[in-house]
Amino acid sequence: MLYPIRRALAQTIYFPLVTAGSTGFQPTWTPAAAECRYIGDGAGIANLGSVCAHEDAGIWSQALTVAESSFGTTVLVYSDSETDVEDQSIICHTGFSA
Repeated sequence: MLYPIRRALAQTIYFPLVTAGSTGFQPTWTPAAAECRYIGDGAGIANLGSVCAHEDAGIWSQALTVAESSFGTTVLVYSDSETDVEDQSIICHTGFSA
């Protein structure tokens, strides 16, 4: 999934997460810090400053800090060790920000 974001701005993005082994959205996952990570401009992977939050009906939000959105490309990685959700990555790109 490709998501345009503003560079160097604290912001929140929204996205669906799918239940592992299913086609339905996941409303009940409780993510651990090590399951919500990011890679900025190809550097090493690190934990996000906060875990994602369930909004409603399988739609989740992720608050990004100024530091996490300061790259040209920030890749968010959600990898569930308990297999409650399908692993997901979101490519956040600042190339179109003003």
